[in-house]
Amino acid sequence: MALWGFNRENTQVNSGANTVAGKKAGYQPPFVAGGKAAETAEKRNIIATKNGWVRREVRVMTGVENATRIIDQEIVAGNPGGGLNYTSNTHLGRPDIAQIYVRLNANGFISANSSGANLYIVFNTPIAFAGSGNTISVTVSNTAAGNNAVVRGRKAATSGQMGFTSVTNANNTLVILMTKLQGSLAPDANNSLATYKIPAQTISVTGTPLYNPDIGAISYATANLVITGAVSNNLCDGSGNRIGSFQVRRNG
Repeated sequence: MALWGFNRENTQVNSGANTVAGKKAGYQPPFVAGGKAAETAEKRNIIATKNGWVRREVRVMTGVENATRIIDQEIVAGNPGGGLNYTSNTHLGRPDIAQIYVRLNANGFISANSSGANLYIVFNTPIAFAGSGNTISVTVSNTAAGNNAVVRGRKAATSGQMGFTSVTNANNTLVILMTKLQGSLAPDANNSLATYKIPAQTISVTGTPLYNPDIGAISYATANLVITGAVSNNLCDGSGNRIGSFQVRRNG
């Protein structure tokens, strides 16, 4: 069975069963060997273009202020021709969310009331903001002994402030500085752990904040902001390990 495809993310198995989740999350082809986690992490740099699946690296130019260099490497070449390409409505269509992940601390948690925890939302194409004032909202739900939270991101927010949003990896990953999450209110032997999950949802949006700049016209390049069940269940840590949910601990 092929480990990649030119299909839309909503064709994934919604349940994202444990036996297949590592391969099901994202149709991007794996670029490196080294196990499921390494492949999943590397997929964050794989995007769909008119040339097929491409690994994109964005390098900051040394000694040149605010200058970057984009390096594309074709992984799976393909184009159906006839004026269509894999970013058209006939195939992949609008940008889809292919993966979500969080970075945990050295203890394997996110510290309660942390002001530096990010949520990373990976799309299968490049993305850009259509306007500086538009806002997106993502629900973060507790599964036991915690509090629900809504993470809001907007381009206009100031770096270091909650809600600050940027784009990273292959210009395809939305980074949102999360609101401070709470641990369990009840003291216990586990330092008051609270478990959180990014549930399947349609991300709430004000205006049209995200689109694929490679297509150009915002009217038909607007991002699909649905987090499918498969993507939700395949939440990963920074290294690409499937964790499904993450824990917030009061004492780090």
